[in-house]
Amino acid sequence: MNKLKNYIHAYFDQNPDGEDVTLEVFKQLGGLQGIETLAQQFNKTTDAIKQDIGLAISIIGKELYPDSFESIGSRKTPIDAKESGIHNYTKHRLKKKPTIDLIFGCIKSKEDGVAYQNKMREE
Repeated sequence: MNKLKNYIHAYFDQNPDGEDVTLEVFKQLGGLQGIETLAQQFNKTTDAIKQDIGLAISIIGKELYPDSFESIGSRKTPIDAKESGIHNYTKHRLKKKPTIDLIFGCIKSKEDGVAYQNKMREE
């Protein structure tokens, strides 16, 4: 479990806007060969191991980033599915915390904020 936490944390440290944490975790685990090794070790099918890892990524991601980790509804197929060992996966990302820019789209500075407040008072 600690390995997965480290892989997820390292991915988002290096890719704060990234959505392919699942693919990166599978690569870090050794791709298809690593998945096959885990399947033998735990006496499971490769598909079962892939599902377990996918679920673990969702759970661990939410533990590490409780206010910002989210799963994106669409599934993505990696460019090189044979090498990665997975054929599709759920994307995850860290939500950006709302800022005044994101909320209003027009406030870029303190002066703009004051102007906006004054405008709201006039209305």
